Amino acid sequence: MATRRWALLLLTVALISVLTGCGGSTFDVQNPPPPPPPDIAIAFQTLPPPFILINSTASLSAMVTNDSTNSGVDWSLTCSQSGNCGTLSATHTDSGAPVTYTPPLTLIGNGLSVNIVAYATADRGTNALASITINAFANVLNGTYVFQAQGSDPSGQPYQVAGSLALDGNNDSCAGYITSGQQTLNTFADGSVTTPITGATGTPCVPGPSYFFVGGDGRGLILLATTDSVGDPLTETFSLVVLSSSEALISEVDSNSAVGTLELQDPAAAQNLPSNGFALVASGADFSDTPIAFGAILNIDNNPDPGSISGIGSLGNQDYNSAFTSCPQKTGFAGSSVTQSSPGVVVFSLVTACDDVNPFGPTELTGYVVDASHIRLIETDGSFLTAGLAIGQGAQTGTFGPGSFSQPYVFGVTGPANAVNIGLLPASFTAAAVICPDGAGGLTSCSDSGGQPSGGYIDALFLSDNAPLPGGQNSPCSSPPCPGAASAELSGNYKVDAQGIGRVDLTGLKFNPPPSRAIHPTIDFYLTSAPGTGAPALVLYAGGEDKNYPAMGVGIAYPQQQPANASSFGDGEFYGLNFTEQSGFEIDGTGQMTSTLSQGSSGGTLSGLVDSVGPNFGTTLSDSFACPQGSGSCPDSFGRFSDSTFLGTGEAYYMIDSDRGFFVETDLLANVESGGTPQVTLGYFAQRCDVTNPNTCQPPGSKSTRRQSRSRHTSQAQKIR
Repeated sequence: MATRRWALLLLTVALISVLTGCGGSTFDVQNPPPPPPPDIAIAFQTLPPPFILINSTASLSAMVTNDSTNSGVDWSLTCSQSGNCGTLSATHTDSGAPVTYTPPLTLIGNGLSVNIVAYATADRGTNALASITINAFANVLNGTYVFQAQGSDPSGQPYQVAGSLALDGNNDSCAGYITSGQQTLNTFADGSVTTPITGATGTPCVPGPSYFFVGGDGRGLILLATTDSVGDPLTETFSLVVLSSSEALISEVDSNSAVGTLELQDPAAAQNLPSNGFALVASGADFSDTPIAFGAILNIDNNPDPGSISGIGSLGNQDYNSAFTSCPQKTGFAGSSVTQSSPGVVVFSLVTACDDVNPFGPTELTGYVVDASHIRLIETDGSFLTAGLAIGQGAQTGTFGPGSFSQPYVFGVTGPANAVNIGLLPASFTAAAVICPDGAGGLTSCSDSGGQPSGGYIDALFLSDNAPLPGGQNSPCSSPPCPGAASAELSGNYKVDAQGIGRVDLTGLKFNPPPSRAIHPTIDFYLTSAPGTGAPALVLYAGGEDKNYPAMGVGIAYPQQQPANASSFGDGEFYGLNFTEQSGFEIDGTGQMTSTLSQGSSGGTLSGLVDSVGPNFGTTLSDSFACPQGSGSCPDSFGRFSDSTFLGTGEAYYMIDSDRGFFVETDLLANVESGGTPQVTLGYFAQRCDVTNPNTCQPPGSKSTRRQSRSRHTSQAQKIR
């Protein structure tokens, strides 16, 4: 037994030795350390699209993983246009929560690449990057355009600019940039200066400092880089609203304030001299601040040389230095001529050969050709600062008679309301009206609210220190300027120049009810075509010598198309507009608006955006409009209706046709009586195309046809104070 116990003990010891040799003792076991935690990571859960339009938004989200603190996501934007990269709906979100990106309001050019960075809040060194390209609507404007604007410089003196611009709306690398151009600038400080526009260069395109931008509602900007009279850099900024691919309304919105147009140039017309008859009007001032306004008919008969104006079939009128003069002969511009200085640019050299008066001294007008019948004018002789418009008569030259003036015309006119010293800026007088000639020398072709024959209706506003006080008082103003206003039906007669040249003089014009002091203006129309063609006429309002209401101005008159005086305004139409406003300083602007009728009422609402100087860019405005009491239609029988304060004032609207019209401020006296500042306003509005669908922006036909067949679209504007 002892031997067996001893053998078992030896076996146990042996087994223990073997186990020890195989790996150690079970009395010394240790657990391995845990693995390190995974790194925080971030990735886009929803990526933005690579391209979006400027009038849209993009949604995106990012997911953070391995973040035990659940700190979420920080967001940021970077782009080449620092400070103009757009906005995110939040700068911090929970992990996986969506954020919305909204593009900037405007771009430099037509495109912008934006980087959107998502950071893991718990570890800012961990981030994800997504890029998105923003595109605008520059492709709606492509080609060479003529532009013109008139207004005031910061000191209130006349300021005028005209020129041509090559806009590139289609080239991917240059879309939204201006590739070339030139302008003529008229200022009191430097006179008349013509300089090139600094544009994009090279192929492929190297973008330059001059560019344009068009947003989704047709509103946009033009920035021009050029030089002043001594070669120093000069930058000009214009707001714009697109009406069609061939036409936009513009307003300068830098330290100068001016309002005007941008029009597509016909390349064939740019190569040729104008010919046949042209009506023209222009206004401005001399270098002593004395205003001038003039109108004329020029017959370019190429006799004896191409571009010669023999004087046969030519004459003109002028209001200057408190005197109205008229050239009594049809040979009033003998010895004048027009020459071409470069493609698309012509120069009128005008002299007069009148018997006893000389309404035009030697005058040089540089013309930027829009098409064969439209030329934008700016004076370049260094004697006066004037600008205006010439419209061709074509084969109608010499054939006009009383029957050539035989349908209602709607016109807008602006100019200074003091004949001796501008004092109150170049547009301190405004008027909008419908005039109703009957083809036989009378003004009877319209009907008033009672169905009686009428000569038309006018709203005229004057900022003048010799105009009557509110309430009809005739005592001097205690604190000039004292405003005057006339809102009245018209009556009177007219005469068409017996030589068939197309000048029409309104005679014996009367206002009913009359203002507290009688108004005695001379209003001349310069016809461009026969009735029914839709062609406009040009207007000279000559009242600078009127002691009660000294004022003068020029404008344009459009034949009023039916049913402008019977159809409804407010069926959801979209308009673009521009305006000039004067109240001791000038504010001009462009914008867009929408009109909507209120169901079951004789009125509706207006809403829109306006772009003007400084902080007023993109101002939102809204108002209501009303049909005249008892009119039975909106507008009334004159094509007129009113609003209360859409542009900060009360306006009367005069419809030209279902697409266009003028508006004029009417609350001048109410402002004064309530202790406010008197001011005047004149604007133009027209239906605009939908720039998001460029095919709708291509108007067919000639210029006159295009203006009546413009497609429906999106927008209208407002006014500012």
